[in-house]
Amino acid sequence: MAVKAKKPVTKKPVTTRTRPHACDAHCFGAAAGKSPAGGKSIDELDLVSYARAAAEALRKKYPQLVFNSGRRNSQQQAHAMSANVASNRRWIQQTYAKSAQSAELQAWVNSHPQAKTAQAIEAGLAGVMANWTDAQKRSLSQHFSGEAFDIQPLPGNAEVIASIKALPRLHQFLQKEGGLVVWHAAFK
Repeated sequence: MAVKAKKPVTKKPVTTRTRPHACDAHCFGAAAGKSPAGGKSIDELDLVSYARAAAEALRKKYPQLVFNSGRRNSQQQAHAMSANVASNRRWIQQTYAKSAQSAELQAWVNSHPQAKTAQAIEAGLAGVMANWTDAQKRSLSQHFSGEAFDIQPLPGNAEVIASIKALPRLHQFLQKEGGLVVWHAAFK
């Protein structure tokens, strides 16, 4: 009797992110002992003064908070986006505000259907952003200017969320980005 070969099991991509993404520690330099659960120290976030003050206030009040990322360069931004785009080719348009820069990145994704791996997508997105001015980068994400940070979510913690929303100069607080559970705080 012939043995029937088993079909490989394909898993659906996970759409909630309640823990740091694997690339956060790898790409953004977090190491054991830096802060809770391997997150980044306040210094490693490389934030502007008012965003840094907000992060310090949160760390003092909630020492268990894990900061995943702060300031990013083009390569780090491309890396942070690439795994999400590999799972959802429309992730950029679903996540970022409408701008010439987000449209340019989404157009690259749309015109390169052969780029399927996170690595290929990362290279392409980094190439698109390589010659952008600081103003163009900032129009896509305040991570470029050090005016934003991401925190590992603490689901159901209304007190922490209220504290974040009460931070001085907070411009935007997102609890989801493109369907992923992520806490993102941006300042002006």
